[in-house]
Amino acid sequence: MKRFFTKTGIWLLAAAATIAVVLCVVSALSSGTGLLHNALGVIASPFRAAGSAVAGWVGGISQRFEDVETLQQENDDLRAQVADLRNQIRALGNVNVSAIEEYQEVRERYDALSAQVADVEGSRNELTRMIASLSGQMKEIFTDSFRAINENFGRIFAELFGGGEASLVLDDESDVLSCGIGIQVAPPGKVIKNLEALSGGEQALVAISIYFAILAVNPAPFCILDEIEAALDDANVSRFAQYLRRVSDKTQFIVITHRRGTMEAANVLYGVTMQEDGVSKLLKLDLEQVDATLVS
Repeated sequence: MKRFFTKTGIWLLAAAATIAVVLCVVSALSSGTGLLHNALGVIASPFRAAGSAVAGWVGGISQRFEDVETLQQENDDLRAQVADLRNQIRALGNVNVSAIEEYQEVRERYDALSAQVADVEGSRNELTRMIASLSGQMKEIFTDSFRAINENFGRIFAELFGGGEASLVLDDESDVLSCGIGIQVAPPGKVIKNLEALSGGEQALVAISIYFAILAVNPAPFCILDEIEAALDDANVSRFAQYLRRVSDKTQFIVITHRRGTMEAANVLYGVTMQEDGVSKLLKLDLEQVDATLVS
């Protein structure tokens, strides 16, 4: 197409040059007057019109040449872009035709999991709020109960030891729910810096004092004690038994013991005997009525 326009343009330029020469001759000859001037004007008029038309057409052809060059450049750029896009598509590999359906399934699953995550987050926040509220209540209840137990511990310790001082100490008062609790005791006539410095009987009596201090805050209907005073000497057993009788109006105590002092403070004794090998018998003794009865 470009070659065609080139050849055609050459012929048109030649025709335009011929017409221009003719117009020049006619113009030179038309400088005269009279009949010849009029005749030449009539003859030259079509040539002038043709020359103007050819000049306009040649200008249009030149503009078209420029447009063709521009289009050719744009066409080359577009071909390069197409080739680049094809290379990119080829680099992607085989096209998964079911990718759209898989995307929809994954999207639905993602939306469902997102809703579950949001629900779990909401539940976690609610639980966090509840835990904070419960922790505050627990801290208040623990502080009140600890204060009451500490007061009872000091009083009961003095009763069982016949004097002295004792207290419970929090290791970290800013975190009462997680910190440890220390025990500070000072038996009569002794300076104790460590509980391990106490004898076995004294350590047992300290534990009994703490137990009764807790029981005094919230008395139980009945309580079972299994040889709790086994490590005590006779004097401390007597103090233990007397204290047990004083608090028996709020709690019924069932005591398993081999100590005489504890038995003397009891209301009713039950003894287990084995008069024959492999045969146990139960003996009941009501100390208030002093009536021994053999229970089968």
